[in-house]
Amino acid sequence: MPEVSAKADSYRGDPAVPPFDDSRALFVFDGVCVLCSGGASWFMRFDGSAKVNFTSMQGALGQALYRHYGVEPDESYLLIINGRAFTASRGYLEYCARLTPQQRARLL
Repeated sequence: MPEVSAKADSYRGDPAVPPFDDSRALFVFDGVCVLCSGGASWFMRFDGSAKVNFTSMQGALGQALYRHYGVEPDESYLLIINGRAFTASRGYLEYCARLTPQQRARLL
């Protein structure tokens, strides 16, 4: 289930989803899971140009987006880019595509 959005920006028409800055990608992660939080922290450190916003799935925005896209909280993280939502490895590939070559080299 890599791309979960039926159409771009569908969350904008959902009154249950709080408004958020969607001019940058949004990475929604499990803030309780140590591995997930550690991964998000790692991404935050290497996102020197602040191309991505981060929020936990336990917050109001994260919960609303998971419900909107029908993603189970224990299933995966959620990455929203240009109004489209991704999970699983496709999300990581979309995220990495926005990194500079130097940032990508640090992933290895």
